[in-house]
Amino acid sequence: MQSIVADGIRVDEDAEGANLSCRLTADGLDLPAETWYRFPRELAPFVSVNGDPFLPISMLLGMKERRNVVIEGDVSAELLESSRRIMGIFHAWEACHQGHACSSTFGGGASPLRTSPTYLV
Repeated sequence: MQSIVADGIRVDEDAEGANLSCRLTADGLDLPAETWYRFPRELAPFVSVNGDPFLPISMLLGMKERRNVVIEGDVSAELLESSRRIMGIFHAWEACHQGHACSSTFGGGASPLRTSPTYLV
C-alpha cells in the first residue's frame, strides 16, 4: 500500500511570528509543497518541532485516499494511542456531511485551534 509521508518538520521564525511546517508527499497525488501553521510572535518560543499537528490532517487525507500515513518525526504517545478514535470521528463526520469532512486540530497547546474544510470527491 502506498503511503502519505509528512517529513521535513521545522519551525521558521521571522519578526511577526513562527511557521510550523512540513512537506506532505504521496506518489500520484498533487499535494501542496508545504503544510503549515502560523503562530504570532508571542507564542513562537513555545512552538515545538514535532509531528502532532500534522497527524490528524494526514490521517484525513490517508482515509480519503486509502493510504497509510508516515510521520517522520516525534508524535506524542497519547495522540498515537488516540489515532483509531480520531479516524472513527472523521469517518462519522464524513457520513454526516455526505462526502464533506472537516478537521479541527490543536497542536501541543501553543497553537490556536485550526479548522480546515476538506471536500471529499
